[in-house]
Amino acid sequence: MSTIQPPSSEFEIVLVRYRRLLAKLTDISSIRLEEITAARIKLNFAPRPWARIEYYKQQWGDQFTLSVTINADGQSAGISHHTGYCRPHDPARERRSARSAGY
Repeated sequence: MSTIQPPSSEFEIVLVRYRRLLAKLTDISSIRLEEITAARIKLNFAPRPWARIEYYKQQWGDQFTLSVTINADGQSAGISHHTGYCRPHDPARERRSARSAGY
């Protein structure tokens, strides 16, 4: 089952893609998909400012942080963090964009 907080159908395609990715990753790991009890993806578009953020903001856009936590039966939680910038983009020109050009 996939859920998002706050509820939104706008990200359903993202949840489907992450579930497929999780299934592929479990195929190459020692954990079976059935053993996973939770996979939490937290995306924060308003994290605490990093040092020199104003220097990079004009060129790279606003900052974000991504945390992924995976819980499985009998295993300690696997946690991964990523930080980056939200670069300006044009969905009409991007071939991998999940949004339509009219959005």
